[in-house]
Amino acid sequence: MQTPNGQNKFDNKPSLQHVEQEFIENLRLHGIDQIATSLQMIHDMALYHSDCSINDREKIALYDLKVLWEGVLGLEG
Repeated sequence: MQTPNGQNKFDNKPSLQHVEQEFIENLRLHGIDQIATSLQMIHDMALYHSDCSINDREKIALYDLKVLWEGVLGLEG
């Protein structure tokens, strides 16, 4: 069943804003693998190749990077 504007009434997927669509398209144009690799490299350099101690806020930021690169990889499908 469709609404008067042609959308599927039972489609539960949230629609993306134009800026979100543009952002995802830019990621794809640049290369999903390249961006994910870069994010993972930054994460690994900060975590494994630094002699600085990492506080809780920095640990959360590193985890956010991991979530981001894994999310970017999910756009490949």
